[in-house]
Amino acid sequence: MTEAPYECQDACPLKDHDGNCYHRGDDGEVVQCVDDWAEEKYYYLERYLIASREARNKFSVNGNAVYVDLFAGPGKCRLKRKKIEIAGGALRARSLQEAAFNRFIVNDISPDNYKALKKRLPGAEVYNEDAKIFVDKIIDDLQKTNYKYHFVFLDPFAPSVLPFSILRRLAALQRLDIMLHFPIGPIRRNYKQWLKTEHAVLDDFLGTDRWREEVKGKPQSHADNIIVSLYLEQLKTLGFPIEGLGLIDNTGKGYMSTTVAEIKNSKSVVLYYLILASKHPLGAKIWQSTLKYDAAGQTRLL
Repeated sequence: MTEAPYECQDACPLKDHDGNCYHRGDDGEVVQCVDDWAEEKYYYLERYLIASREARNKFSVNGNAVYVDLFAGPGKCRLKRKKIEIAGGALRARSLQEAAFNRFIVNDISPDNYKALKKRLPGAEVYNEDAKIFVDKIIDDLQKTNYKYHFVFLDPFAPSVLPFSILRRLAALQRLDIMLHFPIGPIRRNYKQWLKTEHAVLDDFLGTDRWREEVKGKPQSHADNIIVSLYLEQLKTLGFPIEGLGLIDNTGKGYMSTTVAEIKNSKSVVLYYLILASKHPLGAKIWQSTLKYDAAGQTRLL
């Protein structure tokens, strides 16, 4: 990690339409401009990949473990406040000896990000496509070659780019873990406006419009939990067992499980959740052990 030679502010004017910094990375390629709490997200990703190595090893020793990232970005990020470069999800997974994957498949819709990924991930399969289209192509390919274990990282910046149809398609894979970024921040800011429209981004993201009736008359503090709970219920319909999804109580007061990580800003406001959806109960147990400590090494209150 290296010092960045400029000052980056909260309302950063130095980002392009892809969220990349106008200042290039140390290797001359683009880097994504992110807030410092992105480190916590990658902390949980790394911990899970390390903790699940032993379970995954029986597949990787036979060439049967695949890593997929549909929204890989450029592969590197620059933290605004710390002013340092860090590796993104795909680079971290690739660099971890504990990861034990035989095949790396990464995709990003941005041509600049695609170019950076090609340079930063030699030997990986790198694509430059819309994830909604690419997912059909890659699932068809994976089913033809009959891989046994798949880990999919879904880290979009907005709910509009991750419709539930992508999850439905991914769920065709039998041995599957999906770690996904649930963008509750944008949803919280926009859901009241979406209620006024006949069809909204949230309908597509959740794969249902049931949320409309369920949030009516509820305070916003309850609406967050109602929407997340509905998403988890939707994942259950795809074949993910309840052990890997967590529950929220019917009063909307909070989680009754340990299977969702909260990523908060400096004011302790939840920006997004990390959810692990596993086709096997063992995945849930490993994820729960991963969540016992936060990125600072402190015991989480579960």
